[in-house]
Amino acid sequence: MMYKNRKVIVDLAALQSNIALIKNTLAPGRKILAYVKAQAYGHGMSEAFISAMHQVDGYAVACLEEAKQLRLVTDQKIVLNGAHLCQKTFDQARDLKVDVIVHQAQFESSQIASWSSLWLKVNTGMNRMGLTSAQARQILSEYPEKPTVLMTHLADSLPYSAGNEKQIDQLKQLKHDFPHVELSFANSSRLLSGQDVGDWVRPGLLLYGISAFSEKVPLAELMQPISRFCARVIAHQHLNEGDTVGYDRTYVALKAERIAIVAAGYADGYPRISKAALFVADHARFYSVVGKVSMDTLSICESEGHLPEIGSWVTLWGDHVRLEAVANACERSPYELLVHVSDRVNREYIGG
Repeated sequence: MMYKNRKVIVDLAALQSNIALIKNTLAPGRKILAYVKAQAYGHGMSEAFISAMHQVDGYAVACLEEAKQLRLVTDQKIVLNGAHLCQKTFDQARDLKVDVIVHQAQFESSQIASWSSLWLKVNTGMNRMGLTSAQARQILSEYPEKPTVLMTHLADSLPYSAGNEKQIDQLKQLKHDFPHVELSFANSSRLLSGQDVGDWVRPGLLLYGISAFSEKVPLAELMQPISRFCARVIAHQHLNEGDTVGYDRTYVALKAERIAIVAAGYADGYPRISKAALFVADHARFYSVVGKVSMDTLSICESEGHLPEIGSWVTLWGDHVRLEAVANACERSPYELLVHVSDRVNREYIGG
């Protein structure tokens, strides 16, 4: 195995704990459609990772390439969201035994006559993808006996909002008129609401133990972050008062001090620009990131006379450094940081 300077450690036991919490506490008796698009939010769709998710009832992906990769490691249900609805998509999905979510009516509805089940996405206010209620009614009327899941995408990333409730009410009206259908509208945020979550829940970020909220949400605190982004210290530098660090000399030493060079930069997925202080950790000790983050490296200054040794690992996020805090500091979303961790960062799976 190649000697690595960057890694994401993925705790499969924590992943399983989060799934169990969703299954037993947040959505008891409901089916779980786990969102694993974008390489499972950057964690990697390895066989070990997917095997650890055996408690879920199916997976959702965003493209056929993801579906193909996933089908190599699981026989469970796979649902394709956001596809171009055309014959090529339907043919390839059929070959992979993948269900396609119908979100537009501009195709021959007879195409779906042979499908064993239907996934219909209804636009209730997100205005991104989805059938109108009238279009959904037409399809449901044509196939009244076919097992069907009606989906919608909630626009507000909040546990509860009046706007989201209006969207859910539209979906429930369709169920009132077509009682055989199942409903799917609960994303990670909705799962934390303590309100109705429908029949199929669709956790994404919550699976991975990350909260999308800047404020604390009690139920979210029960979830365990499953990953830790780490990089190796590869050099030390001694600064004199007035010395600068990195491009554009944005950091100026106010006294003699030492810095460490860490082998991770924006090419690895660490954010380049921040308007607030960023920190990395060596166990429970924190070190400030100084100067501009480069493509391959970042710099940290000593803390109370301590500096990580050359060759040692520091944590960029995870454990004592919350991903949410890093995201807030650089005005990004946790989603964005997770999916931007690059392929040259090794994924190591533990537990499970």
